[in-house]
Amino acid sequence: MLSATFDAGQGPNEAHLSGGDSGGAVFIMDGPTWELAGINYAVDGPYSLTPGGSSFIAAMYNQTGLYDGVSGDPLTGPVSFYATRISSYQDWIDTTAAVPEPTTMIAGALLLLPFGASTLRILRKNRTA
Repeated sequence: MLSATFDAGQGPNEAHLSGGDSGGAVFIMDGPTWELAGINYAVDGPYSLTPGGSSFIAAMYNQTGLYDGVSGDPLTGPVSFYATRISSYQDWIDTTAAVPEPTTMIAGALLLLPFGASTLRILRKNRTA
């Protein structure tokens, strides 16, 4: 897993996750090139306002003054987010994930185009009959 803390004031490229960000991409700059480094997974939490109080999920930069929503322990400091590290799965990706070339996808769509047009004509004809 990749882990990053959200430390307020670390610059304009600092980021955190929010609801709906799971499955999104995490990029790193390798020399002059941005490269896919991970897939968003989770944030710290759940939290509670009081020890043993009802818990809630949130993405924030500082958890000081809150309590762990499971154990009730007091929390301090910045919050982290986590991503699945792509490089840990590179061998599997190279042998498993078959991504078609764009030209192959376009050629396949062009081959199916006449079938789609004739199907529409048949459906339209049947609807008016």
